[in-house]
Amino acid sequence: MHASTDVLIGADGIRSSVRKTLFETIDRGVVDPSKIRHYADASWTGDSVYRALFPVEKLLEVDPNHVVLKGPVFVSPLETSHDGQE
Repeated sequence: MHASTDVLIGADGIRSSVRKTLFETIDRGVVDPSKIRHYADASWTGDSVYRALFPVEKLLEVDPNHVVLKGPVFVSPLETSHDGQE
């Protein structure tokens, strides 16, 4: 099977099979493998991500019009730094 895309998002964790497959099958005529090899293995960037799950009924009690009840929400910082300063 073969597929092509402009963007590939793999959100399958630190032992990502998506990332491994991407870099193992990349077109050698397009990219020099020695220049991308370090991306194939996961390494900690110093960033942390937190998530939480809670019953929707609890949120409905607090704020029945909360934005997350209307559809998917993605929250990301506008600017980051590794020293904790904005």
